[in-house]
Amino acid sequence: MCQLCTELAQQATIETDSIGQWVGRMNYAYYEVKTFLASELYDTARHYDSFRTRALANGGTLGLESPGLINRRIIESRAGWTETAVLMYLLRGPFTLLLYRYGEAYALNPAEKILFRLSAQDKARHLAYGMAH
Repeated sequence: MCQLCTELAQQATIETDSIGQWVGRMNYAYYEVKTFLASELYDTARHYDSFRTRALANGGTLGLESPGLINRRIIESRAGWTETAVLMYLLRGPFTLLLYRYGEAYALNPAEKILFRLSAQDKARHLAYGMAH
C-alpha cells in the first residue's frame, strides 16, 4: 500500500506542477478555464498530501519513485496546453483512475476506501474536463 500511495502522490505532484505552469500563462479572458484549473490544483495538492500521509502512516515509508519518463514529458511539453492536456487526461489520467479503483478494492480499512473513492471522483471530474477539451 505504501508503494501505491507513493506513486499516486508523485503523479499528483506532477499534475500540480504542470497545471500551475499553464494557469499563469493563460490569457485572463479564459476565466472559466482558469477557475476550473485552480480547483483542479487544489484537488491535486490535496491528493498529494493525502497519499503521502497515508504512505507514512503507522510507521510506513515512502516507496520507490518511478523513473518518471512520462512525468518529464508532461512537465516539459512545449507545444501548448493541448499537448499537456492530452498527456495528462488521455494518456495518464485513465491509468491513475484505474489505480484509484484498485486502491479502493484492496483497501486495508474503511478510511482507505473513502480516500480512494473520493480521489477517484475527483479524477473522474478532471478526466471529464480533459475529454471535453
